[in-house]
Amino acid sequence: ERVVAFVAKGKSEIRSFRDLKGKVVGSNRGWSHGADWDRMVQAKEIVVDEADSATANIQRLKAGRIDVYVTVQEDGELAVASLGFREHIVTGSVTLAQNSTHLIFSKSKVDPSLLKKLDESILTLRKTGRIREIAASAQGLKP
Repeated sequence: ERVVAFVAKGKSEIRSFRDLKGKVVGSNRGWSHGADWDRMVQAKEIVVDEADSATANIQRLKAGRIDVYVTVQEDGELAVASLGFREHIVTGSVTLAQNSTHLIFSKSKVDPSLLKKLDESILTLRKTGRIREIAASAQGLKP
């Protein structure tokens, strides 16, 4: 997962979690964005205002109810596109955190060679940008 910040067009780009101090930060309810995020939230260095989804957070960002929305890049981009807010909301160019994502399979029901092939295929999809196209298509959007 590549964690980035979304802001209203014309607002300052967020270049690190430290830039979130003093801002109302939207996040999906119950999400962690890595150890640095968790430490800053626990220390109350940043104020997080959670909502149930990327769509809800992007709507709140456009309405000015939060200053910035932090999430996985693809999740936020799909919400921006589905709401038609590409002219109003911009994706940060800086990766705030990079976190591993895991799929869990029953050991007794999966062939290890299948897992290796799955990992390689996902990496190829990400490198070529095809993963964004697939996600957008699944939601009836243009990438």
